[in-house]
Parts: sequence; C-alpha cells; structure tokens
Amino acid sequence: MYYFKTFLTNNSIVNDSASFTVRNVFNTNPDINNSGFTVNSSTITVPSGGLYECMVNCYFTSSVERSNVGVSFEIDGVTQDEVSASNYIRSGSGHNEASTHLCSLFTLSSGSTVKLAFAYLGSTGTVTLEGSNSSISLYQYT
Repeated sequence: MYYFKTFLTNNSIVNDSASFTVRNVFNTNPDINNSGFTVNSSTITVPSGGLYECMVNCYFTSSVERSNVGVSFEIDGVTQDEVSASNYIRSGSGHNEASTHLCSLFTLSSGSTVKLAFAYLGSTGTVTLEGSNSSISLYQYT
C-alpha cells in the first residue's frame, strides 16, 4: 500500500490563464511519504502502478470581485476532465476567501506523474493559493 501527502505552497498566479496551466505549488518536504513517492515543486511521481485516489484541497484568498479558480489534475501530461470549481469569492461583505476540493480515481503506472493545473473561471486578477491551508494526497488501492 502506497500513500503520500504534502502541503502546497503559496502561489498568486493561479488565476491568470483561461486555459488550464500547471503551476509550481507542491511543498517538496512531504508530510507523509510511504513507499518512495518523489516530488518537486510541480510534479509528484508515483513509485508503483495501480488504482490511486488523488485528492486536493485548495484554500484561496482574494480581493477580486467574483473570482473562481478551476482546479484539475494533470496525469502524465494530460489535463483530466474533472474540474473543481466551488471556490467563488464574492469579495464583498467580508467574503474574501473560499476553498475547493477535488477527488478522483486514476489507474497509474510506476513512474506516472501527477500535477495540478489551474484556470480562471470567473473574474481575472490576483487570487492567492494559501499553501499552509492546502494539500494534496495520493492513496493506492491496488
């Protein structure tokens, strides 16, 4: 059984592209690393093939009115169809933060890469991914 968790890092350019774009958001010092995952600022590489649950939680802050950041997994260079888009920030009446969560199953091979891609789905402008409140986890089922 293989499992991995790392917090993300602060990033203020997650809301600057209409197309999904991979960003350097991974903390390179994992919180949990069972069985040899490797990680750099943009890529997690899995040590063994099988069925994996990939989960990410992103906490965003912004003063941009009506921002909404889309989050998707990129697996082996291909942006996946699943998109999390539940982080609408009103930026009014004290509502300047939101979070979103994405969870999906993928069949991965030994050496497969997992990345996070972001796109603006609402208003453009600076939205900050708050890394210490955000994380990604991978868990192998088979």
